[in-house]
Amino acid sequence: MDRAQAQEELAFIKKVMEDSQRTIIDNGKQYILWSVLVLVGIAIKYLLDGFGSTLNPAWLWIPLIAVGWLMSFVLRRSTYSEIHVKTFARRTLEAVWTGWGIAIPILTLVGYFSGAIQSWAIPPVVATLFGSACFTTGLITTNAWMRNTAILWWGGAVFMFLVPSEYSVAILAGMFILLQMIPGIVLYRKWKANMCRESYE
Repeated sequence: MDRAQAQEELAFIKKVMEDSQRTIIDNGKQYILWSVLVLVGIAIKYLLDGFGSTLNPAWLWIPLIAVGWLMSFVLRRSTYSEIHVKTFARRTLEAVWTGWGIAIPILTLVGYFSGAIQSWAIPPVVATLFGSACFTTGLITTNAWMRNTAILWWGGAVFMFLVPSEYSVAILAGMFILLQMIPGIVLYRKWKANMCRESYE
């Protein structure tokens, strides 16, 4: 391999990486969507508790998760209609969050109804999985702040495991607002800015 060919191949690899990085930039809609659904579910749970309802709150999550999956599919399709490309990095990122989307219902709903996981353990389990997904996402996208949020997710999970209480659900809600919804809004603004800039280029 001569020097010129090596430089051409390096330039090609660099371009592929740059294109992947550009198209993998998340629009944040998925983070906002799931944060809203989780917060709605938690709010309904506390309302039911306040009114003394005997309905098992776990049943609320089945329709909420179904709605989340449907809306995620719609958002994914609309995203690709905007960027017109699907890179390997994008597919890898989707695989991470798809795996998370399957693992969460299995561990929380199936685990709870089977008796394998107690209700108090659900918030730290959810926080643990979100931390893992965010850490992997940060590595794929080379996004340091996304990777660092994993530490906060895991730290919250450890605390809730060691100090279980009736306030764990409220702690989880706060974590979703700070570590998922707000970053999602920031990502969405960056996405819109990038799309507007590229439309003028």
